[in-house]
Amino acid sequence: MLADQSDTPADSQIVEHFGQPDFDPETVRQYRNRFASRAPDHPWLLLDDTPLLTKLSALRRDRATGLEGATVAGLLMFGRFEALRDALPGFHVDYRERLSDDPAVRWTDRVVPDGTWENNLFQFYVRVMQRLSGDLKMPFQLDRELYRKDDSAVHEALREAVVNALVHADHRGQGGVVIERYPDRIELSNPGSLLVSRVQLLQGGVSECRNKSLQLMFQLMGGGDKAGSGMDKIRAGWRAQHWRSPRLEESLQPDRVKLVLPMVSLIPDEVDQALRVRFGDRFAKLDKTAVQAVVTAQVEGSVTNGRMQEITGEHSKDITAVLQNLVRDGLLTQQNQRRWASYRVAEDSPQSDDDSPHLTPDSPQCSPQFAGDSPQLPPNFPQSERLVGLSSEILDLLPLAEPARKNKKLPVDQLKDVIQQLCEGRWLATSELAALVDRDAEKLQSRFLTAMVREGSLELRYPDVRNRPDQAYRTVSKTL
Repeated sequence: MLADQSDTPADSQIVEHFGQPDFDPETVRQYRNRFASRAPDHPWLLLDDTPLLTKLSALRRDRATGLEGATVAGLLMFGRFEALRDALPGFHVDYRERLSDDPAVRWTDRVVPDGTWENNLFQFYVRVMQRLSGDLKMPFQLDRELYRKDDSAVHEALREAVVNALVHADHRGQGGVVIERYPDRIELSNPGSLLVSRVQLLQGGVSECRNKSLQLMFQLMGGGDKAGSGMDKIRAGWRAQHWRSPRLEESLQPDRVKLVLPMVSLIPDEVDQALRVRFGDRFAKLDKTAVQAVVTAQVEGSVTNGRMQEITGEHSKDITAVLQNLVRDGLLTQQNQRRWASYRVAEDSPQSDDDSPHLTPDSPQCSPQFAGDSPQLPPNFPQSERLVGLSSEILDLLPLAEPARKNKKLPVDQLKDVIQQLCEGRWLATSELAALVDRDAEKLQSRFLTAMVREGSLELRYPDVRNRPDQAYRTVSKTL
Protein backbone atom coordinates (compact mmCIF):
# COMPACT_ATOMS: atom_id res chain seq x y z
CA MET A 1 0.00 0.00 0.00
CA LEU A 2 2.90 2.37 0.70
CA ALA A 3 4.87 3.63 -2.30
CA ASP A 4 8.56 4.72 -2.67
CA GLN A 5 9.50 3.33 0.75
CA SER A 6 13.23 3.02 0.16
CA ASP A 7 14.38 6.62 -0.22
CA THR A 8 11.52 8.65 1.24
CA PRO A 9 11.07 9.55 4.93
CA ALA A 10 8.45 7.36 6.58
CA ASP A 11 5.71 9.96 6.87
CA SER A 12 6.28 11.35 3.35
CA GLN A 13 5.50 8.03 1.68
CA ILE A 14 2.47 8.00 -0.61
CA VAL A 15 -0.38 5.74 0.49
CA GLU A 16 -1.75 4.21 -2.68
CA HIS A 17 -5.45 4.70 -3.46
CA PHE A 18 -5.79 7.57 -0.95
CA GLY A 19 -6.03 11.26 -1.81
CA GLN A 20 -7.46 14.62 -0.80
CA PRO A 21 -11.05 13.28 -0.53
CA ASP A 22 -9.79 11.24 2.42
CA PHE A 23 -8.93 14.44 4.32
CA ASP A 24 -11.48 16.05 6.66
CA PRO A 25 -12.32 19.53 5.20
CA GLU A 26 -13.12 20.97 8.65
CA THR A 27 -9.72 19.89 9.97
CA VAL A 28 -8.01 21.52 6.97
CA ARG A 29 -9.98 24.73 7.60
CA GLN A 30 -9.08 24.79 11.31
CA TYR A 31 -5.43 24.11 10.54
CA ARG A 32 -5.36 27.00 8.02
CA ASN A 33 -6.79 29.34 10.70
CA ARG A 34 -4.16 28.25 13.23
CA PHE A 35 -1.45 28.70 10.60
CA ALA A 36 -2.77 32.21 9.78
CA SER A 37 -2.85 33.17 13.48
CA ARG A 38 0.77 32.11 13.81
CA ALA A 39 2.13 33.61 10.55
CA PRO A 40 -0.51 35.87 8.93
CA ASP A 41 1.83 37.02 6.13
CA HIS A 42 3.06 33.59 5.09
CA PRO A 43 2.83 33.27 1.26
CA TRP A 44 1.45 29.72 1.44
CA LEU A 45 -1.76 31.08 2.96
CA LEU A 46 -2.63 32.65 -0.42
CA LEU A 47 -2.87 29.18 -1.96
CA ASP A 48 -6.00 27.08 -2.31
CA ASP A 49 -6.27 23.90 -0.26
CA THR A 50 -4.72 21.52 -2.80
CA PRO A 51 -1.49 23.47 -3.40
CA LEU A 52 -1.27 24.30 0.32
CA LEU A 53 -1.54 20.62 1.23
CA THR A 54 1.11 19.86 -1.38
CA LYS A 55 3.46 22.43 0.18
CA LEU A 56 2.87 20.75 3.55
CA SER A 57 3.71 17.32 2.03
CA ALA A 58 0.22 16.11 2.90
CA LEU A 59 -0.21 15.47 -0.84
CA ARG A 60 2.70 14.43 -3.03
CA ARG A 61 3.59 13.23 -6.52
CA ASP A 62 6.41 10.74 -7.08
CA ARG A 63 8.49 12.13 -9.97
CA ALA A 64 9.92 8.72 -10.83
CA THR A 65 6.67 6.79 -11.10
CA GLY A 66 4.08 9.53 -11.55
CA LEU A 67 2.10 8.14 -8.62
CA GLU A 68 0.36 10.83 -6.60
CA GLY A 69 -1.90 10.92 -3.58
CA ALA A 70 -2.07 11.39 0.16
CA THR A 71 1.03 10.82 2.26
CA VAL A 72 1.23 9.11 5.63
CA ALA A 73 1.71 12.54 7.27
CA GLY A 74 -1.29 13.96 5.43
CA LEU A 75 -3.58 11.17 6.58
CA LEU A 76 -2.25 11.35 10.15
CA MET A 77 -2.77 15.11 10.38
CA PHE A 78 -5.94 15.64 8.33
CA GLY A 79 -7.43 12.18 7.69
CA ARG A 80 -11.02 11.14 8.15
CA PHE A 81 -11.81 8.44 10.69
CA GLU A 82 -12.53 5.77 8.06
CA ALA A 83 -9.45 6.63 5.98
CA LEU A 84 -7.10 6.35 8.95
CA ARG A 85 -8.66 3.07 9.98
CA ASP A 86 -8.18 1.61 6.49
CA ALA A 87 -4.76 3.06 5.64
CA LEU A 88 -3.04 2.77 9.04
CA PRO A 89 -4.81 0.03 11.02
CA GLY A 90 -2.25 0.18 13.84
CA PHE A 91 -2.70 3.91 14.42
CA HIS A 92 -4.04 4.77 17.86
CA VAL A 93 -4.15 7.85 20.12
CA ASP A 94 -5.53 7.93 23.65
CA TYR A 95 -5.86 10.59 26.35
CA ARG A 96 -6.89 9.54 29.85
CA GLU A 97 -7.55 11.59 32.96
CA ARG A 98 -7.11 9.70 36.21
CA LEU A 99 -8.02 12.38 38.75
CA SER A 100 -10.33 10.42 41.07
CA ASP A 101 -9.29 9.06 44.45
CA ASP A 102 -11.82 6.25 44.02
CA PRO A 103 -9.95 3.11 42.83
CA ALA A 104 -13.16 1.90 41.17
CA VAL A 105 -13.06 4.90 38.78
CA ARG A 106 -10.68 3.99 35.93
CA TRP A 107 -10.66 7.50 34.47
CA THR A 108 -12.53 10.77 34.91
CA ASP A 109 -12.27 11.78 31.23
CA ARG A 110 -11.00 10.15 28.07
CA VAL A 111 -10.33 11.08 24.44
CA VAL A 112 -10.07 7.97 22.27
CA PRO A 113 -11.06 7.17 18.66
CA ASP A 114 -14.73 6.20 19.01
CA GLY A 115 -16.36 7.47 15.82
CA THR A 116 -17.62 10.73 17.37
CA TRP A 117 -14.74 12.84 16.07
CA GLU A 118 -12.21 12.67 13.26
CA ASN A 119 -9.38 10.97 15.13
CA ASN A 120 -6.50 12.61 13.25
CA LEU A 121 -3.53 14.14 15.05
CA PHE A 122 -4.73 17.72 14.66
CA GLN A 123 -8.08 17.05 16.35
CA PHE A 124 -6.41 14.94 19.04
CA TYR A 125 -3.87 17.69 19.72
CA VAL A 126 -6.59 20.34 20.05
CA ARG A 127 -8.65 18.24 22.48
CA VAL A 128 -5.68 17.24 24.61
CA MET A 129 -4.35 20.79 24.90
CA GLN A 130 -7.80 22.04 25.93
CA ARG A 131 -7.89 19.54 28.78
CA LEU A 132 -4.28 19.89 29.92
CA SER A 133 -4.43 23.71 29.85
CA GLY A 134 -7.79 23.79 31.60
CA ASP A 135 -6.53 21.62 34.46
CA LEU A 136 -3.60 23.88 35.29
CA LYS A 137 -4.50 26.14 38.18
CA MET A 138 -2.84 29.23 36.74
CA PRO A 139 -3.95 32.18 34.57
CA PHE A 140 -4.39 31.10 30.97
CA GLN A 141 -6.87 31.67 28.16
CA LEU A 142 -7.45 30.26 24.70
CA ASP A 143 -8.95 32.39 21.96
CA ARG A 144 -11.73 31.24 19.62
CA GLU A 145 -9.24 29.32 17.45
CA LEU A 146 -7.62 27.73 20.52
CA TYR A 147 -4.53 29.90 20.14
CA ARG A 148 -2.72 31.14 23.18
CA LYS A 149 -3.22 34.35 25.12
CA ASP A 150 -1.02 35.43 28.01
CA ASP A 151 1.16 32.42 27.38
CA SER A 152 3.33 30.97 30.12
CA ALA A 153 6.46 28.84 30.17
CA VAL A 154 4.47 25.91 31.55
CA HIS A 155 1.97 25.98 28.71
CA GLU A 156 4.76 26.26 26.17
CA ALA A 157 6.39 23.25 27.80
CA LEU A 158 3.13 21.29 27.60
CA ARG A 159 2.76 22.07 23.89
CA GLU A 160 6.32 20.94 23.24
CA ALA A 161 5.76 17.71 25.17
CA VAL A 162 2.52 16.84 23.36
CA VAL A 163 3.92 17.70 19.91
CA ASN A 164 7.12 15.73 20.62
CA ALA A 165 5.07 12.65 21.48
CA LEU A 166 3.12 12.97 18.21
CA VAL A 167 5.94 13.76 15.77
CA HIS A 168 8.53 11.37 17.22
CA ALA A 169 6.15 8.40 17.44
CA ASP A 170 6.41 5.35 15.24
CA HIS A 171 2.72 5.35 14.34
CA ARG A 172 2.99 1.79 13.06
CA GLY A 173 4.40 0.61 16.39
CA GLN A 174 2.56 -1.08 19.23
CA GLY A 175 0.36 0.72 21.73
CA GLY A 176 -0.05 4.06 19.99
CA VAL A 177 0.37 7.47 21.64
CA VAL A 178 -0.98 7.52 25.20
CA ILE A 179 -1.20 10.67 27.32
CA GLU A 180 -2.30 10.28 30.94
CA ARG A 181 -3.11 13.04 33.42
CA TYR A 182 -2.79 12.24 37.14
CA PRO A 183 -3.28 14.62 40.08
CA ASP A 184 0.49 14.91 40.55
CA ARG A 185 1.92 14.30 37.05
CA ILE A 186 1.40 14.00 33.31
CA GLU A 187 2.77 11.00 31.41
CA LEU A 188 3.24 10.97 27.62
CA SER A 189 4.15 7.66 26.01
CA ASN A 190 4.72 6.88 22.34
CA PRO A 191 5.90 3.88 20.30
CA GLY A 192 9.44 4.02 18.91
CA SER A 193 12.93 4.43 20.28
CA LEU A 194 15.06 7.53 20.90
CA LEU A 195 16.87 8.64 17.73
CA VAL A 196 19.55 10.53 19.68
CA SER A 197 21.43 9.53 22.82
CA ARG A 198 20.22 10.62 26.24
CA VAL A 199 23.35 12.78 26.55
CA GLN A 200 22.55 14.61 23.30
CA LEU A 201 18.94 14.99 24.40
CA LEU A 202 19.97 16.55 27.71
CA GLN A 203 22.51 18.87 26.09
CA GLY A 204 20.03 20.05 23.41
CA GLY A 205 20.85 21.53 20.04
CA VAL A 206 20.52 18.18 18.20
CA SER A 207 17.30 17.42 16.36
CA GLU A 208 16.47 14.09 14.73
CA CYS A 209 12.81 13.56 13.94
CA ARG A 210 11.11 10.37 12.82
CA ASN A 211 8.28 12.23 11.02
CA LYS A 212 9.72 15.33 9.37
CA SER A 213 6.55 16.30 7.46
CA LEU A 214 4.47 16.16 10.63
CA GLN A 215 7.12 18.23 12.37
CA LEU A 216 6.81 20.95 9.71
CA MET A 217 3.01 20.96 9.96
CA PHE A 218 3.11 21.49 13.72
CA GLN A 219 5.88 24.10 13.45
CA LEU A 220 3.84 26.22 11.05
CA MET A 221 0.95 26.36 13.48
CA GLY A 222 3.14 27.11 16.50
CA GLY A 223 4.07 23.74 17.93
CA GLY A 224 7.48 22.10 18.07
CA ASP A 225 10.98 23.38 17.42
CA LYS A 226 13.35 21.86 14.86
CA ALA A 227 16.44 23.27 16.58
CA GLY A 228 16.55 20.52 19.19
CA SER A 229 15.47 22.83 22.03
CA GLY A 230 12.18 21.09 22.79
CA MET A 231 13.46 19.32 25.90
CA ASP A 232 15.13 22.54 27.03
CA LYS A 233 11.77 24.34 26.82
CA ILE A 234 10.04 21.57 28.72
CA ARG A 235 12.60 21.64 31.52
CA ALA A 236 12.57 25.46 31.61
CA GLY A 237 8.78 25.51 31.92
CA TRP A 238 8.87 23.09 34.82
CA ARG A 239 11.67 25.03 36.54
CA ALA A 240 9.61 28.22 36.23
CA GLN A 241 6.89 26.53 38.25
CA HIS A 242 9.43 25.06 40.73
CA TRP A 243 8.26 21.55 39.90
CA ARG A 244 10.45 18.47 39.86
CA SER A 245 12.41 17.97 36.66
CA PRO A 246 10.82 15.91 33.84
CA ARG A 247 11.95 12.29 33.64
CA LEU A 248 12.54 10.32 30.43
CA GLU A 249 12.15 6.53 30.33
CA GLU A 250 12.84 4.12 27.48
CA SER A 251 11.67 0.51 27.22
CA LEU A 252 12.30 -2.25 24.68
CA GLN A 253 10.21 -4.97 23.04
CA PRO A 254 8.05 -3.17 22.26
CA ASP A 255 10.09 0.01 21.86
CA ARG A 256 8.46 2.91 23.70
CA VAL A 257 9.53 6.26 25.11
CA LYS A 258 7.77 7.82 28.09
CA LEU A 259 8.12 11.39 29.34
CA VAL A 260 6.96 11.93 32.92
CA LEU A 261 6.15 15.52 33.92
CA PRO A 262 5.86 15.65 37.74
CA MET A 263 3.62 18.42 39.08
CA VAL A 264 5.23 18.25 42.50
CA SER A 265 7.39 20.85 44.22
CA LEU A 266 11.11 20.53 43.61
CA ILE A 267 11.60 20.27 47.37
CA PRO A 268 8.22 19.56 49.05
CA ASP A 269 8.03 21.18 52.48
CA GLU A 270 6.95 17.99 54.21
CA VAL A 271 9.86 16.05 52.69
CA ASP A 272 12.35 18.78 53.59
CA GLN A 273 11.15 18.83 57.19
CA ALA A 274 11.19 15.03 57.49
CA LEU A 275 14.77 14.81 56.21
CA ARG A 276 15.91 17.59 58.53
CA VAL A 277 14.44 15.74 61.51
CA ARG A 278 15.95 12.46 60.37
CA PHE A 279 19.48 13.61 59.54
CA GLY A 280 19.78 16.88 61.48
CA ASP A 281 22.67 19.21 60.69
CA ARG A 282 24.17 16.82 58.15
CA PHE A 283 21.20 17.41 55.84
CA ALA A 284 20.97 21.14 56.65
CA LYS A 285 24.62 21.64 55.65
CA LEU A 286 24.33 19.95 52.24
CA ASP A 287 24.79 21.98 49.09
CA LYS A 288 22.01 22.38 46.51
CA THR A 289 22.95 19.34 44.41
CA ALA A 290 23.28 17.03 47.40
CA VAL A 291 19.92 18.21 48.78
CA GLN A 292 18.30 17.47 45.43
CA ALA A 293 19.80 13.98 45.39
CA VAL A 294 18.47 13.07 48.85
CA VAL A 295 15.06 14.68 48.21
CA THR A 296 14.73 12.90 44.85
CA ALA A 297 15.58 9.56 46.46
CA GLN A 298 12.90 10.23 49.07
CA VAL A 299 10.19 11.46 46.67
CA GLU A 300 10.80 9.05 43.77
CA GLY A 301 11.96 6.03 45.74
CA SER A 302 15.50 6.13 44.37
CA VAL A 303 17.87 8.37 42.45
CA THR A 304 20.43 7.64 39.73
CA ASN A 305 23.24 9.57 38.13
CA GLY A 306 21.17 9.93 34.97
CA ARG A 307 18.19 11.29 36.88
CA MET A 308 20.41 13.88 38.60
CA GLN A 309 21.75 14.94 35.20
CA GLU A 310 18.14 15.57 34.12
CA ILE A 311 17.50 17.64 37.24
CA THR A 312 20.71 19.63 37.57
CA GLY A 313 22.43 19.54 34.16
CA GLU A 314 25.75 18.83 35.91
CA HIS A 315 28.42 16.46 34.56
CA SER A 316 28.06 12.79 35.46
CA LYS A 317 31.48 12.68 37.18
CA ASP A 318 30.57 15.56 39.48
CA ILE A 319 27.25 13.89 40.31
CA THR A 320 29.00 10.59 41.04
CA ALA A 321 31.20 12.36 43.58
CA VAL A 322 28.14 13.90 45.25
CA LEU A 323 26.32 10.57 45.44
CA GLN A 324 29.35 8.73 46.81
CA ASN A 325 29.82 11.39 49.47
CA LEU A 326 26.19 10.98 50.51
CA VAL A 327 26.74 7.22 50.78
CA ARG A 328 29.88 7.78 52.83
CA ASP A 329 28.04 10.13 55.17
CA GLY A 330 25.17 7.72 55.69
CA LEU A 331 22.37 9.65 53.98
CA LEU A 332 22.06 7.30 50.97
CA THR A 333 22.70 3.62 50.36
CA GLN A 334 23.83 2.29 47.00
CA GLN A 335 22.02 -0.44 45.04
CA ASN A 336 23.85 -2.19 42.16
CA GLN A 337 27.10 -1.04 40.58
CA ARG A 338 28.44 1.17 37.78
CA ARG A 339 25.88 2.26 35.21
CA TRP A 340 23.13 0.29 36.99
CA ALA A 341 23.82 2.02 40.30
CA SER A 342 20.87 3.59 42.10
CA TYR A 343 20.66 5.17 45.51
CA ARG A 344 18.00 5.10 48.21
CA VAL A 345 17.62 7.10 51.40
CA ALA A 346 19.45 5.30 54.20
CA GLU A 347 17.08 3.40 56.47
CA ASP A 348 19.05 4.01 59.65
CA SER A 349 20.43 7.44 60.40
CA PRO A 350 24.02 7.38 61.72
CA GLN A 351 24.88 9.42 64.81
CA SER A 352 24.35 13.12 64.23
CA ASP A 353 27.29 14.16 66.39
CA ASP A 354 29.74 15.93 64.09
CA ASP A 355 32.64 14.31 65.98
CA SER A 356 31.38 10.76 65.43
CA PRO A 357 33.43 8.75 62.93
CA HIS A 358 31.99 7.99 59.50
CA LEU A 359 32.35 4.40 58.37
CA THR A 360 34.09 3.73 55.07
CA PRO A 361 34.37 0.52 53.07
CA ASP A 362 37.84 0.02 54.58
CA SER A 363 36.63 0.32 58.17
CA PRO A 364 36.65 -3.01 60.05
CA GLN A 365 33.13 -2.27 61.31
CA CYS A 366 31.86 -2.49 57.71
CA SER A 367 33.13 -6.00 57.25
CA PRO A 368 30.51 -8.79 57.78
CA GLN A 369 32.53 -10.49 60.48
CA PHE A 370 32.38 -7.28 62.55
CA ALA A 371 28.85 -6.27 61.66
CA GLY A 372 27.00 -7.59 64.70
CA ASP A 373 23.76 -9.00 63.32
CA SER A 374 24.89 -8.68 59.69
CA PRO A 375 24.97 -11.87 57.59
CA GLN A 376 27.97 -14.14 58.05
CA LEU A 377 29.76 -15.81 55.16
CA PRO A 378 29.43 -19.60 55.04
CA PRO A 379 32.48 -21.59 56.11
CA ASN A 380 35.29 -22.11 53.60
CA PHE A 381 34.33 -19.05 51.53
CA PRO A 382 36.99 -16.31 51.37
CA GLN A 383 36.05 -12.68 52.08
CA SER A 384 35.17 -10.80 48.89
CA GLU A 385 34.27 -7.13 48.40
CA ARG A 386 31.47 -8.19 46.05
CA LEU A 387 29.80 -10.13 48.86
CA VAL A 388 29.70 -7.25 51.34
CA GLY A 389 26.16 -6.12 52.03
CA LEU A 390 24.39 -9.20 50.64
CA SER A 391 21.56 -10.63 52.71
CA SER A 392 21.85 -13.98 54.47
CA GLU A 393 19.35 -15.45 51.99
CA ILE A 394 21.64 -14.52 49.10
CA LEU A 395 24.76 -15.74 50.86
CA ASP A 396 23.08 -19.11 51.40
CA LEU A 397 23.25 -19.56 47.61
CA LEU A 398 27.06 -19.52 47.54
CA PRO A 399 27.41 -23.33 47.41
CA LEU A 400 25.36 -23.35 44.18
CA ALA A 401 27.68 -20.72 42.72
CA GLU A 402 30.89 -22.51 43.75
CA PRO A 403 31.67 -23.99 40.26
CA ALA A 404 31.65 -20.52 38.75
CA ARG A 405 33.62 -18.95 41.60
CA LYS A 406 36.36 -21.59 41.35
CA ASN A 407 36.74 -21.46 37.58
CA LYS A 408 36.98 -18.06 35.89
CA LYS A 409 37.07 -19.81 32.49
CA LEU A 410 34.00 -21.94 33.05
CA PRO A 411 32.38 -22.85 29.69
CA VAL A 412 29.49 -20.61 28.69
CA ASP A 413 26.85 -23.35 28.90
CA GLN A 414 27.98 -24.36 32.38
CA LEU A 415 27.94 -20.77 33.64
CA LYS A 416 24.43 -20.38 32.25
CA ASP A 417 23.41 -23.53 34.11
CA VAL A 418 24.76 -22.07 37.36
CA ILE A 419 22.85 -18.83 36.79
CA GLN A 420 19.65 -20.78 36.12
CA GLN A 421 20.09 -22.73 39.36
CA LEU A 422 20.65 -19.52 41.30
CA CYS A 423 17.54 -17.90 39.81
CA GLU A 424 15.32 -20.94 40.26
CA GLY A 425 12.21 -19.79 42.13
CA ARG A 426 13.62 -16.37 43.11
CA TRP A 427 14.40 -12.92 41.69
CA LEU A 428 18.07 -11.90 41.66
CA ALA A 429 19.50 -8.55 40.55
CA THR A 430 22.54 -8.27 38.28
CA SER A 431 24.73 -7.13 41.18
CA GLU A 432 23.64 -10.08 43.32
CA LEU A 433 24.33 -12.61 40.57
CA ALA A 434 27.68 -10.99 39.81
CA ALA A 435 28.67 -11.21 43.48
CA LEU A 436 27.65 -14.85 43.72
CA VAL A 437 29.53 -16.03 40.61
CA ASP A 438 32.37 -13.55 41.22
CA ARG A 439 32.12 -11.82 37.84
CA ASP A 440 32.02 -8.22 36.65
CA ALA A 441 28.37 -7.10 36.75
CA GLU A 442 28.44 -5.15 33.50
CA LYS A 443 30.02 -8.01 31.54
CA LEU A 444 27.70 -10.56 33.10
CA GLN A 445 24.72 -8.45 32.05
CA SER A 446 25.85 -7.87 28.47
CA ARG A 447 27.29 -11.33 27.73
CA PHE A 448 24.96 -13.66 29.59
CA LEU A 449 21.81 -12.27 31.22
CA THR A 450 20.51 -10.40 28.17
CA ALA A 451 21.13 -13.44 25.97
CA MET A 452 19.40 -15.76 28.44
CA VAL A 453 16.32 -13.54 28.47
CA ARG A 454 16.32 -13.55 24.69
CA GLU A 455 16.67 -17.34 24.65
CA GLY A 456 13.76 -17.72 27.06
CA SER A 457 15.68 -19.33 29.94
CA LEU A 458 15.37 -16.23 32.17
CA GLU A 459 12.52 -13.78 32.61
CA LEU A 460 12.59 -10.13 33.67
CA ARG A 461 10.87 -8.88 36.77
CA TYR A 462 10.06 -5.62 34.97
CA PRO A 463 9.78 -6.53 31.27
CA ASP A 464 8.27 -3.15 30.29
CA VAL A 465 11.28 -1.19 31.61
CA ARG A 466 14.34 -3.28 30.89
CA ASN A 467 16.90 -0.73 32.06
CA ARG A 468 15.41 -0.23 35.52
CA PRO A 469 18.18 0.04 38.13
CA ASP A 470 16.40 -2.60 40.26
CA GLN A 471 15.80 -5.03 37.39
CA ALA A 472 15.93 -8.68 38.44
CA TYR A 473 15.91 -12.12 36.80
CA ARG A 474 14.21 -15.44 37.48
CA THR A 475 14.47 -18.82 35.76
CA VAL A 476 11.52 -19.49 33.48
CA SER A 477 9.44 -22.36 34.84
CA LYS A 478 9.24 -25.38 32.58
CA THR A 479 5.74 -26.76 32.12
CA LEU A 480 4.83 -30.16 30.74
